[in-house]
Amino acid sequence: MSNKITGHATEQATKYYADNTWKKNPKISPDSWRLLENLTIGKVGIGTYRMDGIGNQAIALKNAITNGCNLIDTSTNYMDEDSEYLIGDVLTAMVEENEIKREEIVIVTKGGYLQGQNLDRFYENPPAETVMVNDYLWHCIHPAFLKDQINRSMERMNIDTIDVYLLHNPEYYLDFAHATEMNMEEAKTEYYRRIQEAFVFLEKQVMEGVISYYGISSNTLVAKKDTPNHTDLAKIAECATFAAQEAWGRRKRSAFRVIQLPLNILEPAAIRNINTTAKIIDGEEEVSTLELASRMHLNVLTNRPLNSFPEGGGVFRLAEGDIMQSIVIDETLNKLTEIEEEITNTLDGWPAFNDEIVPNLSLDAPQIIEQIENSVHFDHMAVNFFHPQAALMDHVLELISKQQPDKEENLTDIRNRYDILAKRLETAIKHMAHKKDMEQCKPIDMEIRSRMPEKWRDAPLQQLAINTIASTPGVSCVLCGIREPDYVKDIIAIYEKGDLADVAGIIA
Repeated sequence: MSNKITGHATEQATKYYADNTWKKNPKISPDSWRLLENLTIGKVGIGTYRMDGIGNQAIALKNAITNGCNLIDTSTNYMDEDSEYLIGDVLTAMVEENEIKREEIVIVTKGGYLQGQNLDRFYENPPAETVMVNDYLWHCIHPAFLKDQINRSMERMNIDTIDVYLLHNPEYYLDFAHATEMNMEEAKTEYYRRIQEAFVFLEKQVMEGVISYYGISSNTLVAKKDTPNHTDLAKIAECATFAAQEAWGRRKRSAFRVIQLPLNILEPAAIRNINTTAKIIDGEEEVSTLELASRMHLNVLTNRPLNSFPEGGGVFRLAEGDIMQSIVIDETLNKLTEIEEEITNTLDGWPAFNDEIVPNLSLDAPQIIEQIENSVHFDHMAVNFFHPQAALMDHVLELISKQQPDKEENLTDIRNRYDILAKRLETAIKHMAHKKDMEQCKPIDMEIRSRMPEKWRDAPLQQLAINTIASTPGVSCVLCGIREPDYVKDIIAIYEKGDLADVAGIIA
């Protein structure tokens, strides 16, 4: 990678970014911008949960950055670290080509997960206070581990400062405590102790200029108060207050400024659940997490604007399917079968190999296809089945090439044909999943449109869903997975039409 990108987001540079974006597109509404502390950010940010650089993702990321999305959210465990590498590659190229300045971009990342490569690194020597959730997932927020993770994140993204660093789903400790029948009162005390210790460390990282602000990303900030894994924002804020005093040696406002939580039209728990307390003139008042965050002047990043898991059950993708000609899945599977047989025949007579190492995508895919219920489920299968199958095939062909170098040209041809077919199959299944989404969401779509202002009723469902949350008072930025260049068009349309005046009548 090129020279390290220095600096961090600044008030002046982010304001310039917004002004320059306006200059390029005067149609953008003035209410498309928010403040994260003193930093100007677009109300829609780039969520990279499913972004690893495959396909057009780098182009999409660059387009989003140049069209008003200057907050990028990632994590060490997103796409097994490839998300951070993608961000580093794109930002480095854009900075070197003077298309953007580092100071214009707000970078948010998180730490806590041990999965994939990260788990492999620590498997023989786990960090202190590691929660071993299962064989494939551990979790830790101990300062020594966080220090390691911060350094690795900066290395992958080729930066020397992180603007916002979040503890990532620390509630795994409470899940583990509940599952193992620990005393939950004692577990809660230990939970907040661990968070406070992590906050002391993060305050010191702010003192050293490694990060600018910190916070917490937790799905259970919005949970009902009596839920075993509920994370209480009021208690988190107390942890930060004590942490700042310990780190600085005096009373001082902490650098705890950001929280991240799920919120969408069908999951309004952040607004509706009264699950924490706010101080008032004559005592305390029971309020929602979003209300308390607003009163404390915390910045709120929301995730999952389109993937909804409502309390009543079911999974809904709040987006319209792509309009493309359907690809014949059976034909693609037949061609994949031919290639897999061709590779198996190449292995004949080689004792170092056997047929079992060749991926059987053509055999396994039909069973997967039958199970997929919607595009949320498809995304999970893409990451956990289709992408690993492609990686395994690359590995097999590389092994064969080393054993039979005279067949390298033929193997390259096989690899190219396989990759094309695998991608075609994945795309076909993706569109099949989108069609299921549209059928499931028809009643919801009609209901949402009936609540919308006239000028919004013909907009695609995803624009309605995203802008409703982006227009919600107290929300600083909505994080969206902008994996395709066409998705940027939705964001531009949202920016041009501006905020919705009344979201209370839209959210379920």
